[in-house]
Amino acid sequence: MTEISSLTATITTNSPEKLDRSALSWACFEAGRNPYVILCTIYILAPYIATTVFSDPVVGQATIASWHTLAGIIVAVTGPFLGAIADRFGNRKPILGLVTFTMVLAIFSLWWALPAGQGGLSIVMIGALTTALGVMFAYTEVLHNAMLPTASTPATLPLASGLGLALGNLASVVFLIFVLWGLAFPGRVDWSFVPSQPLFGLDTATHETSRIVAPMTAIWFAMAALPLFFFSRDKKPSGMKPSKAAIDGVVGMFKAVGRLFRVDRNAGLYLIARMLYVDGKTAILIVAGVTAAGVFGWDLLEMSAYGVILSIFAVFGGLVAGRVDARIGAKWSIIAEIGVTLVCLIVLTAQSKAHVFGLPVVPDTPEGAVRSAAHEDINFLTLMPAARGAGLQLLDRDGTWLPIKADPSTLIVDSGDMLARLTNGVIPATTHRVVNPEGPNVSRYSMPFFMHPTLGTSLDVLPSCRSHAPVPPPITAGELLDERLRAIGLKK
Repeated sequence: MTEISSLTATITTNSPEKLDRSALSWACFEAGRNPYVILCTIYILAPYIATTVFSDPVVGQATIASWHTLAGIIVAVTGPFLGAIADRFGNRKPILGLVTFTMVLAIFSLWWALPAGQGGLSIVMIGALTTALGVMFAYTEVLHNAMLPTASTPATLPLASGLGLALGNLASVVFLIFVLWGLAFPGRVDWSFVPSQPLFGLDTATHETSRIVAPMTAIWFAMAALPLFFFSRDKKPSGMKPSKAAIDGVVGMFKAVGRLFRVDRNAGLYLIARMLYVDGKTAILIVAGVTAAGVFGWDLLEMSAYGVILSIFAVFGGLVAGRVDARIGAKWSIIAEIGVTLVCLIVLTAQSKAHVFGLPVVPDTPEGAVRSAAHEDINFLTLMPAARGAGLQLLDRDGTWLPIKADPSTLIVDSGDMLARLTNGVIPATTHRVVNPEGPNVSRYSMPFFMHPTLGTSLDVLPSCRSHAPVPPPITAGELLDERLRAIGLKK
């Protein structure tokens, strides 16, 4: 009996401790906060503001960068003091709740960042909201991370931290895929599983499909943050007055920094280097999205797909990073990461909307553009079941182009040059062309059957057609084909 009890105790002690409701609620907060960064700051809303709210994308890109620079300076100056004050205050939930509530309202307000000339929030107001959101996001990081040791246990702290990161990335990717499926793809692709129009009746002309990410992420943040305030453990209030907590926090912060550099200079240098490193990486992410929209002209569809692709690469990078770290060490891993990033940035500066990696880019073809120029077929008759999409047009006698409806139950018959020669123009060759159809840019497939007489067949004008016009000299089908191929340069 003693042996069994001892074995049971050993198994219980070594079994991993599960995350409780407090730790899970802490992780949910991270899942609620991250989509704002991904959708609003990097991939969709900020690029939209730079290219559409600003009349000049270059000015928009520079201005947005200056907003984030200002937010970074404010955080660098005030962030450490906030943490120190929160430590003196005890419980973090009151301050975190106030910052979160203000963030939700500010994010939602960006819905009114209307295109240039359509009213809505002014550029100054958008800049103030963006800067304030950058500061408040950093504040939530400080306060949220400070709650982790209390919200979890020493055994579950790494699990809770990792789960928060994973849920944040997962929520962001889900939002990006939803935007692609329900907002970007509709009206652009002809896929059965994609809605025919953007969800919620949103208007693409006023860029509602881009602006909606602000209310979406705001509501999601509010919902996902609630469990933390209801279920996560927090420190007990210290009972210290807010004014005294602020004074003690600021004084304590200065003393701690001075003591850090006296006792362990390397640790102080590490904190400074880490601050510059994180800020630099964040700036690259922010500017990359705005640059893609401004330089390459990417819209909601391309930016959403860009976000999904980069998120997939981020997952791959996370899996590889651990192996590289184990092989060459953390310091050299970071040096390699910075080096690769620098090379990529240098390569990106050489790209443009007209050339990518030195290769010219074929421009988008607008609606109504000619895919196949006006021409007549050389053969006798062309038989064609209806094409998969519209675009075929026939030239009427009065010079009007007549669109041919793509009906699966019809068979289109075009007369060619050989039939026109045989009938002396009584049945003329059909002049036709193919243009880009209106609406969604979808692929168009057709399968014509070109009917030719044998090459030796005579195309002498029929007796009943000789009075219609002057009679051309005798010719065979092979001779007419050879003549036409030489005329269009396909045969020498």
